[in-house]
This record gives sequence, C-alpha cells and structure tokens, in this order.
Amino acid sequence: MRRIAFAALISIASTSAWAKDISCTGIMIDIDIDARMDFPYAVVYDETNARTCMLDQGPAGHDPLRGLCNVGETCTISGPYKRQIRNTYILDFGDRRVHVEAPQGSPPRLEVPSGK
Repeated sequence: MRRIAFAALISIASTSAWAKDISCTGIMIDIDIDARMDFPYAVVYDETNARTCMLDQGPAGHDPLRGLCNVGETCTISGPYKRQIRNTYILDFGDRRVHVEAPQGSPPRLEVPSGK
C-alpha cells in the first residue's frame, strides 16, 4: 500500500519534470484566437525544423513580451509545451520555464507600447 501511495505521489509531483521542451526560431507574428484574451498568441514558425510554436499570453493584464521580442522580429521561443497538434506546439507564458529571446548578435529591440 505504501509503495502505491509513494509511486502516485512521485508521479504527480514530477509530471512537470516529464514535460518535453521545444524550441522554435523564426519571425514572430500575433494571432487573435479568443476575444476574451488580453493579448493574442505569439506565433513563431521554425522553417529549419518545420514546426510552429504558439505562446499563449492569455489574460496577462500587461504585455508579457514587451522588450523581449516584437512582431516582425526574429525570435526564439523555448520551453515545455502543454499541448501538441501535429507539428504545432502550444506553450503557456504562465509557465516560468518558457523563454522568449532574440538571437544573439541582433540589434537592441525597441519596446512597442501595447496600448493596454
């Protein structure tokens, strides 16, 4: 009985550790899917690996990507994905392990006011 309880506890506690990481580098675009969201999905298509990473920015209340990457810039989105549909990976910005950055050597990015 203890073994079963311990195994269940370990599997629940380490589920997030089992999540696979994904990375996409390409031009970022925004896609509005849900009118209730404060911010659209940030989407990067990685031509090299033929996959798409969608970053759910959700009801953040502020621009979560401000100063990190702007629409039209080459960006890298990486981290564990919460859902996969074929070669599309959906990441959640609320997960602190998700990273968004511009490639090294790129010029400094200008912050674009979100208007929110």
